[in-house]
Amino acid sequence: MKIIRINDINKKYITEDLAVCIGNFDGIHLGHQALINKVLNSSLKHGLITFDPHPIKALVDENYKTLMNINDKIEYLSEILDYLIIISFDLSFSQKTPFEFIKFLELNQIKEIVCGYDFHFGAKASGDVYLLKKYFNLSVVMPVKINDVIVKTQKIRSLIIDGFIEDANKLLGHTYSIKGIVNYGHQLGRTIGFPTANLHEGDNLLPAMGVYATKTVIDGKKYLSMTNIGHNPTFNHNDIITIETNIIDFEGDLYGKEITIFFYKQIRPEKKFSSIDDLKKELKKNQDFVRKNLQK
Repeated sequence: MKIIRINDINKKYITEDLAVCIGNFDGIHLGHQALINKVLNSSLKHGLITFDPHPIKALVDENYKTLMNINDKIEYLSEILDYLIIISFDLSFSQKTPFEFIKFLELNQIKEIVCGYDFHFGAKASGDVYLLKKYFNLSVVMPVKINDVIVKTQKIRSLIIDGFIEDANKLLGHTYSIKGIVNYGHQLGRTIGFPTANLHEGDNLLPAMGVYATKTVIDGKKYLSMTNIGHNPTFNHNDIITIETNIIDFEGDLYGKEITIFFYKQIRPEKKFSSIDDLKKELKKNQDFVRKNLQK
């Protein structure tokens, strides 16, 4: 897959005819996958146009947490498409008219476009599918529904924030995950027999505070694990949210390694226990739940 980063939409970057889908593709959920699959049916080279950073992050809230960062998208799409076109999104780009964007598409040999029914583009979202249809061979994909729920990024975000990971995964069409570098924590888990790999809160949206049945990938190998997201209330309440993963049947030094944590189910909300012994008993039950309910 060729990755093309666009900083100037008045320049020509592509020299062969493309069929593309366009959007933020945050999470690459089942609705997004329907667009991509439609593009893959074209006889032309297959591409996807997206924006980095996310428009909300660029214009509204620099601390906005996404379901995927641009590297996650690159990894997910690398074996699927011929081109990934990443447009640098900032205030200046947001003020481009729909016709300036259309001119960029024409200049770069975009011949076929697939987009969602509610796609808008250009300054103040003034361009729409009706305008695009005047200039391109356009396919509009209607909403994807799962159990009468329209698959949309905002719905998935709400489910993750509330801890309903199983429902979020159904709409995603894959297992929600976060990635990070293992750092030094307080090593409290080690003192009670449940050592953890600790990650800093990154750019990805975190599930609700609590303990989750997870799988963790280390050096390409997947391990059963349980992950706590929260403030460590039993030891000492920490104002900073911590991500602590107990990796079952793993021995070794993980400090400085990149790991990926896949979330399957919330086992319980975060809770303050009256004693360390009570916490240890609960962690053993949580670990048993993972062993029983997740397959390696």
